[in-house]
Amino acid sequence: MINKYKNHRRDKEILDLILLQECGLDHLDNHKYEERIEKALAYISGLKTIQHSIVDDLSKRLYISKSKLSHLFKEQTGMTLHSYLAFEKLRKTYKYYHEGLNITEACILAGFSSSSHCSATCKKMFGISLREVHKSIK
Repeated sequence: MINKYKNHRRDKEILDLILLQECGLDHLDNHKYEERIEKALAYISGLKTIQHSIVDDLSKRLYISKSKLSHLFKEQTGMTLHSYLAFEKLRKTYKYYHEGLNITEACILAGFSSSSHCSATCKKMFGISLREVHKSIK
């Protein structure tokens, strides 16, 4: 992942595509989902910060229970809603860091409660720590 980031860090579109492919999510943009899932994906994508209350917010916006939303999301996309939200927070963190925020500010703005929470999520999802990513970017 670090090498791919180093090779493509100046081209955000290619980097996003690589990250999506690495996570098995590259098919999301090319697939037609049920309308409520399309709306959920668009809403999440447009957020600056993914708040802790996002699942509540989505269920209210889409007039669907949280459990039904989670089930439908998994059924349609192949991944859990919470995993997707974590991935999106990481994507936003990298974006904000790339735009000039320090790593802690980027993590908080993306929606993590702390940089250590962001780091643990990064390690769990990608197998590398946020510190390793941070060092390689510098």
